[in-house]
Amino acid sequence: MSRLAMAALALLTLGTGCSSRRAPLAVVEPAVQAGPARGRPAPGLTVVVQGRAYTAPADAASDRELFIEVPANSRVNLNWFVPPDSAFAPFEFRWALDPEEPGRGRGVDHGRDDPPGLDPHASGGWSPIVSSITIGPFAGGETHVVVIEVRGRRGYHASVTFHIQVVQSSFKKDLLIVDDTRFPGDELGVGGCVRAPAGPWPTAAELDTFLYARGGTPWRCYPPGAATPAITPPGLFAGYSFDTIGTLGRDADPPIPLAVLNQYRHVVWLADVIAAHNRRPPGDLDSPITALGWMSSPGQENTLAEYSRGGGDVWLIGSGIASATLLPWRDPGTNSPTWSSDAGDLVPGRFLYDIVHWRSELQAIHAAGFVLRELGRSPSWPGAPDYTRLPLTMRGKSSALDPFPPGRTGQGSSVYYNTTFAFEFLTLPNAITEDLDPSPHGHDEQSVLDSLYKLTTFALPASPEKRILMTYYHGRENGPVVYSGFDIWDFTSSDAQALVNFVLQDLWGLQRSPAPEALVRATPRRP
Repeated sequence: MSRLAMAALALLTLGTGCSSRRAPLAVVEPAVQAGPARGRPAPGLTVVVQGRAYTAPADAASDRELFIEVPANSRVNLNWFVPPDSAFAPFEFRWALDPEEPGRGRGVDHGRDDPPGLDPHASGGWSPIVSSITIGPFAGGETHVVVIEVRGRRGYHASVTFHIQVVQSSFKKDLLIVDDTRFPGDELGVGGCVRAPAGPWPTAAELDTFLYARGGTPWRCYPPGAATPAITPPGLFAGYSFDTIGTLGRDADPPIPLAVLNQYRHVVWLADVIAAHNRRPPGDLDSPITALGWMSSPGQENTLAEYSRGGGDVWLIGSGIASATLLPWRDPGTNSPTWSSDAGDLVPGRFLYDIVHWRSELQAIHAAGFVLRELGRSPSWPGAPDYTRLPLTMRGKSSALDPFPPGRTGQGSSVYYNTTFAFEFLTLPNAITEDLDPSPHGHDEQSVLDSLYKLTTFALPASPEKRILMTYYHGRENGPVVYSGFDIWDFTSSDAQALVNFVLQDLWGLQRSPAPEALVRATPRRP
């Protein structure tokens, strides 16, 4: 067992209350204040916790204190670094879990020895190479403190103190659907009716109907002047017990708290590619960033990632999921549709890498194409679903299968029947394997990322690699994650319904009552 693993094990023992000892962490008071060298400011200490980066300035008199939430019964990963700087290098780091009065310890000299009173079982001594620890799991309701320090030449010093609140998942409810799209809302017309929708289908209201309508009720005011109103069909989620939350106008930080997500066993998250490119603040009234994009930005807390690490089931739907999580890390002047590990996009700390387990290369395009079932080697593992129950293909909408929306009478067919679609897909092999043997000495390496659908298109050069659009992660690093890199609402309702039923019933074990009697409890989706 490595020294780092032994340290993590010691931390786990301390954090769960098996020891009453608390290590004092002394504040280093250097004789010389770190400052600019050759006109440059001293670099800060950056600590990455579960994909969220925090930076503390180089100042021996200050200690940045931060408060974060983590799910119960999950491990917490912390990684830290200081950018190379010859004026202050070499750097040494140390950490402590639950020290006595962090930030108020005894002053010690800035020599090479560990400060007196530092408990080696509760912390790590000064080291130039140790740059990460894993702590936990912890029980719900616990609070812990972690301190990370760095020191260097010329009196360089920086530190970060994390106050960790452990949140217990209740999982009392079945399903939450988070609408992170930014489709246009209705406009009020005359006589209490809304104006007929314009532009490409769907508007926000049309998407709501397609997904959530109970069915069997008349379209209000549609079509105008009709003696017999058209009847709404059941939505894709009709018959399931679910709640919905819209993220438009939610400028809280985080937009969807972990305490809200933790009430549900399963979460569906929707994001379209147009919304994914919005970069304005969450409270902007014109084109606000998506909640997923905001939470995936540098320095922000991603509660969806924490929910998944706590064991919750996640289904990510839409052509904007990857873009929303990766664009905040990219230079605004970069317009490449490709993200890769080689370019530093798909790396540890990013949502796609950590939670979805897409780690090689992906691309986003808008083109004509076919979505075909692709099961690879037809993986079989304990509890594996019958993937042959998935539709063979996701067919685009057609007049033969999908009646034209009544509210768009007189508009051209191209607003509804698409010939091109937005896709996000893997372009290189992306095998993910894990040791599934829980015993300390056994080893059972198995594939834990299954491919479900691929893209076939003439818009791109021929490639020997399959362009995988949809995957299912079922490993041990976080809860199960289904990723669909296309907008299911752009495809014929019968295929979309079959896909929804497969995920909700075959993967998640949910039951569907006969529509339209299903009760849908929904919070307002649009302000």
